[in-house]
Amino acid sequence: MSLERVSRVYNCCSLTFAFISLTASLIGGLVVSVRWLSDQDGPLFREMRAASCSFSSLIVTLLRILKIGLPFLFLIFTRGVWQKTSIAWETPFVSFFGDYMLIVKSENDYRFASSFPQLNTIDSSHLVFSNLETSALDSDQDGKNDLLTLNFHLPLEENFTVVHLDWIVFLDYRLMKSMDLEADVALVGSTSVPDPKASFEMSGVLGSNQLAPIPETFKQRLFPSKSDLRAIELSYSTLIGKIRGQMLGVDILRSSSSWLPSSDLSFRLSFTIPSQTLIRATTTWELLKWAWIQYLALLLASDYLFTRLLDSFYENGVIDGFTQYNIDEMKK
Repeated sequence: MSLERVSRVYNCCSLTFAFISLTASLIGGLVVSVRWLSDQDGPLFREMRAASCSFSSLIVTLLRILKIGLPFLFLIFTRGVWQKTSIAWETPFVSFFGDYMLIVKSENDYRFASSFPQLNTIDSSHLVFSNLETSALDSDQDGKNDLLTLNFHLPLEENFTVVHLDWIVFLDYRLMKSMDLEADVALVGSTSVPDPKASFEMSGVLGSNQLAPIPETFKQRLFPSKSDLRAIELSYSTLIGKIRGQMLGVDILRSSSSWLPSSDLSFRLSFTIPSQTLIRATTTWELLKWAWIQYLALLLASDYLFTRLLDSFYENGVIDGFTQYNIDEMKK
């Protein structure tokens, strides 16, 4: 079951429970009001008194503590019944600024191309310089890319037989309306190569995935800044580790791929960017609002139940040692 579906089911259950709690509290309040109106011909009120250290006073004190504390404990142990998440639906700003890493492997060797100067310097013996061509399409003129296309050309030695291709393409991902989100994300993939001189084409739809609900204001950076890239020890394994540990990630959905004859090894990646659905964490203010509403509803229901319980103790003589005073008789 997807995270979105789980969140919708949880929110539906929370709202249902809130409705039941409010209904119960309203019914309880109505019953109390009717009972108060029906008692208007009797005493104005009754005052119950007992010794401060008596068993009766202890029972009354415990019931009052339970009346206030049980709703609070219920909310804690059920992890809250208010709405903790919401759905953010927006088309993101997705851009490619030239950061990538490609690795081609033979049976016993490998070559790579990347945009990271430090990595290129450390492993220069296996470095090849790729030709990169990019294009972006904004069909509805809203300032957001609807289609991104990346073309990589890798000139290799004649005797280098490619059997596998790995790639990492870094993207800038932003949301501005439903939430304030700026994230470095990466597309990761691999494929077997049937011919060392072939063109691999892959197309699909960009989709998002997340490990947990995302705060309303969220920034995710793979690297401290572009100027610090030289000071970071980079490798394919460290990059993959960073990417997999991100809260927000992307992937190509409903993808199709094909291999075509070519003069050299090339890789073409094309994807459309539709509206994305993200699970957003509710803000602290929203949580407090929901908590107050739910606690008040449970407190009203608890107050009615414990008041009825205490009245039954008085009427049936379960609690002794109380003196009842009729105010009308005291005035005579």
